[in-house]
Amino acid sequence: MTQNLTQDVPQHLAPSADLPTPHRPRAGRALLWGLVPLLSVGLLSWLPLGWLAVRTRRWTHGLSAAAYAIGALASLILIPEDESDNAWVWLLVAVWFCGLVHTVVAFLMLRDGTTVKDTNRQALQGAVAREARRREARAMLAGNPAVARDLRIGRPDLPRTYDDGGLVDVNAVSAAVLVEHVGWTAHDAEELVRVRQRLGRFAGPAEVIAYTELSPDQVDAARDLLVFSA
Repeated sequence: MTQNLTQDVPQHLAPSADLPTPHRPRAGRALLWGLVPLLSVGLLSWLPLGWLAVRTRRWTHGLSAAAYAIGALASLILIPEDESDNAWVWLLVAVWFCGLVHTVVAFLMLRDGTTVKDTNRQALQGAVAREARRREARAMLAGNPAVARDLRIGRPDLPRTYDDGGLVDVNAVSAAVLVEHVGWTAHDAEELVRVRQRLGRFAGPAEVIAYTELSPDQVDAARDLLVFSA
């Protein structure tokens, strides 16, 4: 199981196809959070960025939140009652304006609420789901080859609706398909097709290693994707 999950997976099998991230309107979210510094006259400019720091675990958001909090607190404490010194008033205005712009921009750039932990969990779940589909498709190919042919298992080059998890039928596909979906070089794929035409078919990975220039490491790396139809 571990070996299957850690091997390289071709780009067309991206986990996002299995588990799409729910869409959240960025503009509406950004404007709502922007009301916090706007309506609080900058005094709560730290709050949206503090929430972002906790949500995304980015220290830059935390540092910005701390700076806005210090600026707002300093303005409240140090603004003189007789308004003889406007410097602290302008500081509060700067906290107000910068906090508003910073909040809106930061939320517009937020990746639909996902975090690295969320993305990793989705990637793992996607890999496990694809492996389960490959296992099911292999069982179908071994137990009921006629149905497997109808479902076009291992034939990503043909129109089909059945998802076999990315299997590739070494005895049926072209060199271009082997290059695109298995990741072998054009030279290796074309050489395999020539040998296949001479032999008729490969019985399994061992014959691919024995009769072609592909190394055992190359074949083993792709073994989880390969099937050999009769």
